[in-house]
Formats: sequence, structure tokens, C-alpha cells
Amino acid sequence: MQWYKSLLGAHEVYHQPGLCFLTFDDEHHRIAIAEAEGLDEFSDTMAGIDHVAFTMDSIFDLAEFYDNAKSKGLRPFWCINHGPTTSLYYKDPNGCRIEFQCDQVNYPGGAAAFFSSPEFARNPLGIEFEPDALFERVRNGEEPDTVLARPDTL
Repeated sequence: MQWYKSLLGAHEVYHQPGLCFLTFDDEHHRIAIAEAEGLDEFSDTMAGIDHVAFTMDSIFDLAEFYDNAKSKGLRPFWCINHGPTTSLYYKDPNGCRIEFQCDQVNYPGGAAAFFSSPEFARNPLGIEFEPDALFERVRNGEEPDTVLARPDTL
């Protein structure tokens, strides 16, 4: 619970041993954390969520989020420019993944057009990046289109 409180600035709306609901806005809850007998029985036989994604309004908001999380000792395990998004992936203490992203602003036609582009055909996953270097460019006033452009390294 504390990890989500730190990362998201969430607060408890309900808590008892084995069950907690957290939110960070007006929604009644955004995250439910449960500890109950039998949950591990489903881990090998059931499809699950790979990750939950949160979209920031801009690269500036993503940089501010990154700095805030970093100040609390929370670092992403994977940073990648997918093409349609620039994304930071975090893992909670149980290994659940959370993606924080901002949409690209530099590709004509947006995400749908990118999926049929030569760049996507060559590399559908994306290009990893070092977040401190990328967000330093943002803080130094570089244009968002330039910062968010996916390097064509393949």
C-alpha cells in the first residue's frame, strides 16, 4: 500500500487487514489490494493483466512525475519510446507493472498512422532511453517534438 501511496500520491478510502482500496482523485477507488486464501491457486491457470497504464497530458507532466517518484526512491525498470508513446514502467513490490506514458506529438496522423509506418514495421517494440538524460532535455527547454521523436536506430 505504501508503494502506491508514494508513487501515485494515493490515499486509503477503505482499509482492513487483507483488503485496501486506494484512490488519488474523485474516483471511489483506483486500486484494490487484497490478500486472501486461495488467490495463488489462480496464478498458473488464469489470464491476467500485464500492466495498467496512466497517460500524462504532456512530456512536461511525465518529467514532473518521474522527478517526484525518483525523489521517493522509486525508479522505473524500463523506459521506452514505443513510437506512439514515451513510457516509463514501474514494478510494485509484488512485481505488478504500471506504465506512465505521454502520447507523441510529432507523428503525422497519430498512433493509428504510426502502426502502419515503416518505423513500426522495423521495430514494433520501440527504443529504450535513459530517463535522466531525456528529462534533462525537457528541463533545458528543448521542443517536445524533438524530445519525443523516436530515434530510428534500426
